[in-house]
Amino acid sequence: MASTLSSSELADDGAVLVPAPDPLVHVAFNQHGTHFVAATATGFYVFSCHPLERVMRRLGSDGCTFNFNVTSAQLLTRSQLAVATRRPNDVSGAVDDHVIDFWNGMCKPKDARTNTVRSPCGAVGGFRLRGDHMLVAGEGTATLFDGVHWEKEVTTGPNPLGLCAMEEPNGPATLVYALPLPEAGSVQVRRRGRAGSVSVRAHGSGVACLALSRDGRLLATAGSRGTLLRIFSTADGTKLQELRRGTDGADIHCIAFSPDSR
Repeated sequence: MASTLSSSELADDGAVLVPAPDPLVHVAFNQHGTHFVAATATGFYVFSCHPLERVMRRLGSDGCTFNFNVTSAQLLTRSQLAVATRRPNDVSGAVDDHVIDFWNGMCKPKDARTNTVRSPCGAVGGFRLRGDHMLVAGEGTATLFDGVHWEKEVTTGPNPLGLCAMEEPNGPATLVYALPLPEAGSVQVRRRGRAGSVSVRAHGSGVACLALSRDGRLLATAGSRGTLLRIFSTADGTKLQELRRGTDGADIHCIAFSPDSR
């Protein structure tokens, strides 16, 4: 076995050195909660939830070209997903390229990357996939795509956490998405094909996390202090419920509604 390894993989005493696995950079479930993708800086894995087992992986060792850093990933179906990456620019002094690659796990590794979209808003802080739509949150703006085609750009103000949420309850005509507003602690709820937005004054301390219910009726937010979670109507921004998790501060990274949106 040792004969198949390079000299850099052997210790002075001849023992085999097993490299530590790359740390996770992002984990996300698909829309129906049946699978999730776990991304590292050098690739990604897809797992089923029931039973819990790995169903796909894409790494450089599988014949894929990963000469860039993976920053996050989103899963559409078991075999279809998108991966946000940061790629060094060959031009001296130029900023890095930020792109989103679409993958089809049913293809051979060398053919699995089916499309690439360059981020129009700089570094990709976060993004969401629903149906044929993609919402990309950048450093100060967010962009809605229909497939790989630009559809709308929205000003969010500084959004270092890449906060965004999107649901498509009954097809493209019902698409609803939520993004931060430039005013700290406020969220905007928008619907595809409609002008304007619903403004929600969610928290005085800033918003650390947000989520939409699967039917698009409810918006949940967590404050940056980590003590309050609030639920609002997406129709008019009315606060419906407030939940206090305690008095000690905490970082809240994820909020999820039950499948029946209750």
